[in-house]
Amino acid sequence: MDITILEELGLTKSEIQVYLALLELGSSSTGKIVENSKTASSKVYEILDKLIQKGLVSFIVQRGIKQFEAASPQRILDYANEREEQFALQKKELRHLIPELELKQKLSQYRSQATIFKGFKGIKSAYEDILNSLKKNEEYYVMGATTPTEPYFSFIKHFHQRRASQGIKVKILYSKRMQPLADAIKDTPLTQIRFTSQELLSSAFILMYAQKTLIIVSTKHDLTLFQIESQEVTDSLKAYFEILWNQDVTVGTGFETFEREWQDLFDQLSPGESYDVLGAGYGPKETEKDFARYFSRLHQERIKRGIKGRLLFQPGAEKSIEKYKLQEFYQNGLEYKNTPIEYKFPVQIFAAKDRSILLVQKKDPVTIVIKNREIATSFLQYFNHLWNQKVVAFEGKAGVRAVFDDMLHYKEVWFIGGNDGIKKYFPNYWEEHNKERIKRKVVWHDLIDAQLMSNLFPGQERSKISFYEYKILPPELSSPHVIAFYGDKVANIIWREKTIVTVIEDKEIREGYKKYFDYLWKTIK
Repeated sequence: MDITILEELGLTKSEIQVYLALLELGSSSTGKIVENSKTASSKVYEILDKLIQKGLVSFIVQRGIKQFEAASPQRILDYANEREEQFALQKKELRHLIPELELKQKLSQYRSQATIFKGFKGIKSAYEDILNSLKKNEEYYVMGATTPTEPYFSFIKHFHQRRASQGIKVKILYSKRMQPLADAIKDTPLTQIRFTSQELLSSAFILMYAQKTLIIVSTKHDLTLFQIESQEVTDSLKAYFEILWNQDVTVGTGFETFEREWQDLFDQLSPGESYDVLGAGYGPKETEKDFARYFSRLHQERIKRGIKGRLLFQPGAEKSIEKYKLQEFYQNGLEYKNTPIEYKFPVQIFAAKDRSILLVQKKDPVTIVIKNREIATSFLQYFNHLWNQKVVAFEGKAGVRAVFDDMLHYKEVWFIGGNDGIKKYFPNYWEEHNKERIKRKVVWHDLIDAQLMSNLFPGQERSKISFYEYKILPPELSSPHVIAFYGDKVANIIWREKTIVTVIEDKEIREGYKKYFDYLWKTIK
């Protein structure tokens, strides 16, 4: 038998001989295995242990004696697949390690200029040099991604307090793994922190200050610090830092990334300032609860900071406010309306000052941050155009929902020419809306079209419907055109398969229709 392929899989010749012997013997003690495999008795247990670890051999104990048995040959294929998966993982880890290996290679030429510090005492000495080398209003730079130990975590918080008290500035660039440390020091004066989606060094910090570079390499058991005094090295690493720091677009995934970015957005705003959201909503049904929880935290933080906001909701999305009991947040410093356009993609756009955040709402949300004043300004101008429109056209079911959901925010709604079209074309939504209308005690005053009326309330007399009163218009005023008004808004409705609703927001026009309604109401018996 050609056993070359088994050797290439990582099995030794002795392991192969023992495995083949067990295939022939079946369940066997070590004596027969030694005899059939021609393996030294002193080595057989060691070989069997290795085969057991690889899943190629198992054993049972009978009357105090171990009986070994070979696994099915099919297990060799499974073992090969496991080796392949392990190799793929090792390749991935190697890709992360290569930048550090390359860094070590580059640093070798400066070895004579490097000072090496070891352990926690070394950290204290090296960081002390930062404070001694920089003056008030001077700045240093940090980038890295390692997970700090508890002693380092405590030390670095105290260090930043000392650093800030001396008037020394710092810019820090972290990967998202560094969020706990960032949270601990972000409020320290003269501290700027940003996060990057780029893969930073996996187990190292790099600090650039004056003409020096400090590299901290951490392992499970120790810390090693290399201090290199070279303007060339420091300038080179600082240039790389500036590229990452100033990147206009970053992309991240997960709720933590989203939360971090809106926290950063809030940091740019002062009390009383506002941000705008186009396409506000809670994503698909399977993620609705998760987004509601995060938006709850967002608005708690917003209220605490005194920040305001304006939201244009996707049609129907504002229903989640009541569903998840978020009313208190939306009544405190927020204004919101329904967007006049039907959103068919789960993207929200947050915009303020010099940045825009695009949130793709799905199970693992994607957050795209664009730090560009011109782009943010264009989003804000578009938002203002939609927000300030006095005449807005809605179409279809989403448009009807947007308008009639808006009516629920008012105590009274008046109709001229009501013809029950909502029941005819949107029966399911009508049932949902009418239950909510009665629940909220919204009163309808309805001048019904005599020729086009249908059974809006099946099985019930109109005169006995809660929070509803009506009169019937003269036949000569019959028309498919319905006028509804509420607040300072007038909605012109043409009921059909593709219903069109045009909403005018103007107090004088609404008052004119109200006078016309009152006249008709008084003259009709």
